[in-house]
Amino acid sequence: MRFPNLIYFIVTIQFLKFRSRLFSPLIQRSCTATAAPTFHPGLRLPLRIRLLTTTTRRMTTGEPVTLYVYDLSNGLARQISQQLTGVQLDGIWHTSVVVYSTEFYFAGYGSGIFTAIPGRTHHGPPLQKIEMGTTEIDKDTFLEYLDTLRGVWGAEKYHLLERNCNNFSDALCEFLVGQHIPSHIVDLPRQFMSTPFGQMMRPQIDQMFRRGPPAGTQSMPAQSLPSRSTNHSAAVGGGDAPLSPSAVKSVRNLTELESLLTSSPASIIFFTSATCPPCRAVSPHFDRLATSHPELTFVKIDIGMAYEIGAKYGVRATPTFVTSVSGEKVGEWKGGDPSVLEMNVGRLVEVLEARKPKHPHAKLELKTFARVSKKPVLYDRVPPLDKVKGRIEAAFAAKGLGGEGKTLSDVVRFLEERAKSPAGAKLPAMPAWSTMIQTALDRLSGDEVFPVIDLLRVAAVDVRVSGYFAEEKDMSTIRAILNKTGEVECGFQLRLVTMQMLCNLFSSPLGPQRLISLDGVLDALFAVLPSALLDTETKVCAAASGLAFNIATYTFQQRTSSHPSTLPESATLELVAALVESLQSESSMDAGTLRGLVLALGHLAYLAPVEGDVLGLLAGMEVSGVLKAKGRDVGDEEVGRMCKEVAELCQGLEN
Repeated sequence: MRFPNLIYFIVTIQFLKFRSRLFSPLIQRSCTATAAPTFHPGLRLPLRIRLLTTTTRRMTTGEPVTLYVYDLSNGLARQISQQLTGVQLDGIWHTSVVVYSTEFYFAGYGSGIFTAIPGRTHHGPPLQKIEMGTTEIDKDTFLEYLDTLRGVWGAEKYHLLERNCNNFSDALCEFLVGQHIPSHIVDLPRQFMSTPFGQMMRPQIDQMFRRGPPAGTQSMPAQSLPSRSTNHSAAVGGGDAPLSPSAVKSVRNLTELESLLTSSPASIIFFTSATCPPCRAVSPHFDRLATSHPELTFVKIDIGMAYEIGAKYGVRATPTFVTSVSGEKVGEWKGGDPSVLEMNVGRLVEVLEARKPKHPHAKLELKTFARVSKKPVLYDRVPPLDKVKGRIEAAFAAKGLGGEGKTLSDVVRFLEERAKSPAGAKLPAMPAWSTMIQTALDRLSGDEVFPVIDLLRVAAVDVRVSGYFAEEKDMSTIRAILNKTGEVECGFQLRLVTMQMLCNLFSSPLGPQRLISLDGVLDALFAVLPSALLDTETKVCAAASGLAFNIATYTFQQRTSSHPSTLPESATLELVAALVESLQSESSMDAGTLRGLVLALGHLAYLAPVEGDVLGLLAGMEVSGVLKAKGRDVGDEEVGRMCKEVAELCQGLEN
């Protein structure tokens, strides 16, 4: 019976708004025309008068309603949206509504509607706070209305483009104050969908939200929304997202605790009790910190269930927190302030980092190597498009593939438009383009098909194109190209444009992520890359060194930013061995090729785990001597310094 309740509340609220507009001028004139009565400080007002003055004050001031605005891209949208979509997007906006000292927002998981302490969600502090006005609707009425929305704003109703957090905030603000949130926030999906990239992504987005909630998602209990009888601490205790049950350890005996602390590099213990309201309020923050700091061990102990532990640590009040490093106590404090908890967790992380042994590479002076740009190597030269088109048409006609003519014309038209205006060029039909490439790979020889791949190479500099082919199921088109290039009879030109095209996939963040994380694609890649690094054709070797550099710098950035490297160690070792073998070959190479090989090797080795196989392999292959010799003979001062520094990097491990 939620629908009748909803109608009832809408009618009630409209009446309250009408009453407020009708009487508030009279109340305000009455309050300003009449001098406020004065009372003796020690005189206590009768209950009826206290209630009357409280009600009058509430009617004249109301409850403030604030819109919290977050940028989920953390500024990245402002930097790359023009290049990616062709329009300038200043942010990927997420909003919530703060009223009655509580933050309300909508998400596509759990119960859908969530609450939090204002500014303390997993999104961090808001980018902007917009005052929407004040509401005369009392908290109880609002919460009862919100309860009727559970079926309307459930997680299963979430859609990224049509029913998202901003639509929810807009509905709440209209209900509370009769105002809509700023149009540039609500209109963001429409603005995105007006771009060619948005139109291309629409089917995938729709498919994503037709699947229903992801497997394993747990719906939040009814208590995730504050009831009229709960206080604020209980209201925010529902938290935000379901947590991994293993993120926080629950311990009940001293022996287990001591074993856990001594085996953990750093730990934080939360002493709580069942009858402690501040403990319930701070507990969700403790749980969220546990999920975001896997390098620390988070322990929760109920002193009512673990008397021995409480006595050992002298805990007389809850909440109490104790931090330790390798079993040694380093800090203790009491109270449930989330900001203090977060600050002390940060300090514990700093202590842990300070105690870590420094990597041997940190002692080396690598000035030239350190200044190298990590931007990917791209090949954006545009060939004579009419000539390339004519050659492909002739090959298609010879094989009876005249039906691919329209798709080919659309691709060439796109490349011509892009040469004049990169952001304004309209994409061709991407599925048809993919089909054309795969048909050409099946029906044409290597010498005949390479112009088709060369068009893809030129287009892949555009992040919309590289992103599409990276997101294809199993990267089927890229995988087919790699398989064709890996054939024994593959010619020089196909090997060259394939290496260059793969480099250009790094124009999109999706390119490297998918290229080296999908097993089938990775296997196909490493069936051609090592041999390309040893190719007798210098242009192929140069393009392969650029691809190796792109892979190595991407892996390095993943590894040094605490992200798990997506390149398996077996593939890393194979790439290192191929790079060293290429450096050891007697064939002459220009300074640019040598630079790519040396920098790729350096980024795979620099700050790699000391006990890992990569550094052991480099030491065993005695790379430093080869690098020093190459540096002396190259005839380029900068490349010579790079050879010397990477040689020192490897030499330090040999000793």
